[in-house]
This record gives sequence, structure tokens and C-alpha cells, in this order.
Amino acid sequence: MKVKTLGFPVIHNYPGDIREFTPNLFKYLEKFTHLEFYLEEGYGERLGYTKEDYHAVNSRIHFVPLEEAYKQDMIAILKNPDLKNLELMKDGASLFSMIHYDSRPAAVELITRKKLQSFSMDAIVDDYGIRTFVDYFGTAFSGCEIAFAELKNRKKDFHSTERGPIKVTIVGAGGVGQNAVKSFEVL
Repeated sequence: MKVKTLGFPVIHNYPGDIREFTPNLFKYLEKFTHLEFYLEEGYGERLGYTKEDYHAVNSRIHFVPLEEAYKQDMIAILKNPDLKNLELMKDGASLFSMIHYDSRPAAVELITRKKLQSFSMDAIVDDYGIRTFVDYFGTAFSGCEIAFAELKNRKKDFHSTERGPIKVTIVGAGGVGQNAVKSFEVL
């Protein structure tokens, strides 16, 4: 299938997780004159952007309801969509997302059944097997920030100068674990 339309839905199944492409991407995509872009209504608003910000850099952007965003030739979304939204995709369309095939067998079944051409960002690696689409610090920092917020709520003497140091145990020494150490340094 030749891709002529790209859909950019908003992430709905991870409340509070705001991952949407900024107008800069669509400015770059302007040079691909055969493409039309269908952004879900409200796209970019949680990041502080308006429709006008997107239209200023690319005149081929259309803001549409969720269902229409999913009906395009290719969908690009930064988190794995929930199954009911994947069902909205037309058979044979393409999906570019963080799919995590190994841990999402129901999504794999749906992708196979609908004959979707899927490109999993988390499966794209360099010559050394290192993921190229990853934000280890962002992932670690978000988790550490939530942990500290919860600790502040539960530990009444959290701000006291009389208490001892807070000890943190990090399980794992991979990319997220290493960046958890950096995160706790700045928190």
C-alpha cells in the first residue's frame, strides 16, 4: 500500500502521559508533498500548542475526530494504542508505535488478523542491539518523581532535618536503572 495519509491520534489509554509530536515534525514533513496529515482534535493542546501552530508550518494538516485519525493509511502514535482503537484501523494499514510485541499478545493477534504493517519503535535497534527510540532518563525520572511524591505523602517526617537519610534500592543496571540513579540525584 502506498502511504498517502498519516493519522496522528492522541494517547488516551495512559492518563497523564502526554506524548504528541510538536509542530516541528510537521514542518519537516511539509516537503513530502504527496502526504496529508490527519491529527486528532486536541492534538498538541496538552503541550501548549494550538491548531494555528500546526497550520502555520504545514497547510496539509487536518484536525479530525479520533475515528477518522485511525482510518488513515499509516498511524503514528508514541504509545501502544488500546485494542478498541487498533480495531478502528483499516485492514492492511501501517502502524508506527511502541508496540512491545513480546508483552502484548492480544495486540499481535489483532495486528496479524487485520494484516497491519507494524513498525515497533521499541524493536528498532542499532548495530549493537541498542534501542534507537528510547528515553531512559525520562522513564526513570518519571518513576522516581512519582515514588518520591508518594513517599512525601506517607512519611510524615520527610522534610525533617532530624530524620536519617533516605535509602533507595534500584533493581537492575540497565538503561532505566542507571538513569534512576541520576534521577534520584536531582530529586
